[in-house]
Amino acid sequence: MVVCADDSVDVTAEVFAGTVFEHVRVEAEGDLLWVVLNRPGRLNAMTDLMKREFLAIYENVDRGPWRCVIIAGEGRAFCSGADLGQIGGVIDFADAERVRGYLDAGWQRVIELLRTVPVPTVAAVHGAAYGGGANLALAADLIVAADTATFCQSYIDRGISPDLGGTVLLPRLVGVQHARKQLLLGTPVPADEALRIGMVCEVVPEATLRDRARALATALAGKDPTALRVTRALIDGNVTRDLHTGLAHESRGVGETLSSPIFKASTDRYTGPAGHVPRS
Repeated sequence: MVVCADDSVDVTAEVFAGTVFEHVRVEAEGDLLWVVLNRPGRLNAMTDLMKREFLAIYENVDRGPWRCVIIAGEGRAFCSGADLGQIGGVIDFADAERVRGYLDAGWQRVIELLRTVPVPTVAAVHGAAYGGGANLALAADLIVAADTATFCQSYIDRGISPDLGGTVLLPRLVGVQHARKQLLLGTPVPADEALRIGMVCEVVPEATLRDRARALATALAGKDPTALRVTRALIDGNVTRDLHTGLAHESRGVGETLSSPIFKASTDRYTGPAGHVPRS
């Protein structure tokens, strides 16, 4: 389902032409795009169709007018992880090679796109965020959690290793020890603990979750898009680079963003010994 809060309906229909959304709801709101997981009766468990809908969104979102995506969940939870019964009807779990190819072209590709498209993402998490649902949230640029949120790397108790970037994203956010505790023990992490260890940037009452996610997304949408794109890429890339290489990439990034209109307009306000402090 595609819902538009303004006159962007024609643009939305054009960008996502040929896609009929069933397991997610797409809501255009000015320069923000809401992507709402929409299987509340199954706690928004992930399906093959949901994967294809996410691919359609993230393969095309930069063709539209949107400056930020917000991912949220309908009903009592953000996402309970994979609907193994549904996915098992699409792919034979006994065929390891096919499963690997299915993942690489599917949900793994969604996570890669989410991190590399020039449009940033905010995740608004409430209730359960388990397995792949937790990792979908972790792939966002900013994660705001409701006080009802619980994150869980539940893979270990199903006898399978993580996917959707969990073993990559989680250690980057919380460090190796906290990541090991979650990944090896499947320990649920409530919202306040997630904030303490750096998994999320804010915790708010559930009643205000979407308003706060909207405010963060609006703030991101107001930033210079080139500076935002380059900075996001530097953050992701420099996590695994040595200092020398990271510094070189920073220098190239500065060179790329020097032509930003916002930078040009602001240079005359930031002069003299105060440096980054605006001139009064």
